[in-house]
Amino acid sequence: MIRAGAAAGAEGVFETFSDLNELRAGVLAAKECSDLPVFASMTFEASGRTFLGCRADAAAMALDALGVDALGVNCSLGPKEIAPILQAMRTCTNLPLILKPNAGLPDPETGAYHTAPDEFARDCAALTDVGAAYIGGCCGTTPAFIEALGRALEGKTARWDEKDRAGNLFGWRNLSVRAGCSRDRRANQSDGKEAFSAGAPRRRHELYRCAGG
Repeated sequence: MIRAGAAAGAEGVFETFSDLNELRAGVLAAKECSDLPVFASMTFEASGRTFLGCRADAAAMALDALGVDALGVNCSLGPKEIAPILQAMRTCTNLPLILKPNAGLPDPETGAYHTAPDEFARDCAALTDVGAAYIGGCCGTTPAFIEALGRALEGKTARWDEKDRAGNLFGWRNLSVRAGCSRDRRANQSDGKEAFSAGAPRRRHELYRCAGG
């Protein structure tokens, strides 16, 4: 399946996983069978754990070690509820983060979502401050949500501090977020010099944005 997708020009995107072991198997297969950039996201409860008990920080640490190009959260909750989960992930990785929330939480009786597109877009855009660089919508979102998101992200830049394993700051990363592409820029804290990422597939820097439901 990975080889067929790669031949057809697909991206290596794994999402809505609650079992880290299953996601690990998919990531390893993608890296073994293709040179696709690999994006991996999991679904979490408000507790910050997946349905099978995996913590957000543990997921980020494991996926980072597997060499994915970006990692994060999709489905699960609305952007406000996902914020602390994404922040927990940031403590364990210097990679760009994926944010693809639902349109809030559905009504337990009707199943309807009540978050407005502009509210959804505003809350998502605020998370660029922790490095949410690949942003979209999942359950309950419509094209109107993605249009609002595009407006909210206009001119936005995802920026986050990069730290070593001891938690020491050694630089920062800046990834512009806009419709169509993302530009990756890094600076070394010691000398302030900037360098554009080299050698990564171009598709790695394209904006991951889609409407689900």
